[in-house]
Amino acid sequence: MLRLTKQLFLEEPDASYMDYYERALLNHILSSINDIQGGFVYFTPMRPGHYRVYSQPQTSMWCCVGSGLENHSKYGEMIYAYRGKQELYVNTFLPSTLTWKENNVTLTQEGNFPWSDEVKITVKSKKADKIWNLKLRKPSWADEMTVSLNGQKLDIEPDKAGFFNIDRTWGQNDVVELRIPMSLKAEELPDGSGFFSFLYGPMVLAADMGKENQLGLYADDSRGGHIANGSKLPLNEAPVVISDKETVADHVIKSEDGKSWQITNIMPEKYADLHLVPFVNLSEHRYDIYFQAMDKKAYQERVAELVRLENERKALDARTVDVVVCGEQQPETDHRFSHEASSSGGDADNIHWRETRGWFSYVLKASGADKVAITFMQSPNREAKVLCNGRVVGNMLMGADGKKTLEFALPEQANEVEVRIEAVSTRSPRIYEVRSLKNE
Repeated sequence: MLRLTKQLFLEEPDASYMDYYERALLNHILSSINDIQGGFVYFTPMRPGHYRVYSQPQTSMWCCVGSGLENHSKYGEMIYAYRGKQELYVNTFLPSTLTWKENNVTLTQEGNFPWSDEVKITVKSKKADKIWNLKLRKPSWADEMTVSLNGQKLDIEPDKAGFFNIDRTWGQNDVVELRIPMSLKAEELPDGSGFFSFLYGPMVLAADMGKENQLGLYADDSRGGHIANGSKLPLNEAPVVISDKETVADHVIKSEDGKSWQITNIMPEKYADLHLVPFVNLSEHRYDIYFQAMDKKAYQERVAELVRLENERKALDARTVDVVVCGEQQPETDHRFSHEASSSGGDADNIHWRETRGWFSYVLKASGADKVAITFMQSPNREAKVLCNGRVVGNMLMGADGKKTLEFALPEQANEVEVRIEAVSTRSPRIYEVRSLKNE
């Protein structure tokens, strides 16, 4: 995405591209480094209260450690851009020095952005006889921004592309000073679900949820070592802001230390002292980034429903010997996926599935199991039969639209079971999950 953003900017410079670039760089790329003892992140779970796993030098050479290292060369890549000898763009406000050879100009940025809102830019021109345009990005997150030249505040406005323009003959020691005040804003997920993240300037804030039970925090050399397999916070216990959508940001206030924020009117009550900090500073901690906003009645109804679903999930997990999520690369690879004329995809809520016009199969652990459970989308004109170790054990029948789970008895006890789905009609239903189960 950063490569694409760079190419779009080079095609038609616009501050909105650099808004995205800055945000991805600070909150996603930079946050993937463990700033305590080194190491890199493969997955960043968004489940409330979960955590990330970090690589180790001698055990964990994943693709996000090897080829992904190039991400960390991009911090300086788009700070500046130029067009001929007429225009020099300052896109991001990171301490740096630029030597612009084409114009015999040296430009130096100083400051502590994004932890400070003041930036100083010194322009030194060896030949103070050229007119060129210094273009300074106005970030979308900044409600206001002031620009001063040699101690004098300039009365200028950004252009349509989002840049302040200082078009002049530059001297040998001109100083441009910027003040870019940051404020807190709430941003809802695009699906309108009522989940919000909070940002201070360009920085995404996250709740510090503690350091307890982070199983496998430092990855070993196992195939799934990059996955945070420790205990998950029950969803019915996730922090919720009791607020309407329009005023949710009003419930986040800066702490007295000036380095963190606190959410007021939050449930459950045990989170009364929950603090938000920049996500980029939150290594080796459990965290929460997205908070749902709702009124108290809706919250109580939601908690009751989540408790019911959580209890059902726990009961199912207690019976599960093995499970494969259909359509996800790693789980399918781990379960010896094989197929003919099948395809995969995801629902609108990004739940993965696989369907087939022929067949597909997995091999699951089955020691102690006596059933196989298959979760699928029941649909008109779609039917499939289920085989376990080559023997038909039942059918997934056509019906009205709706997700359904069926359990099929295993024909025999075995340490492994090959579960095969074969289309009976033109196409099978969409299959979400296959499990081997113990007795209830």
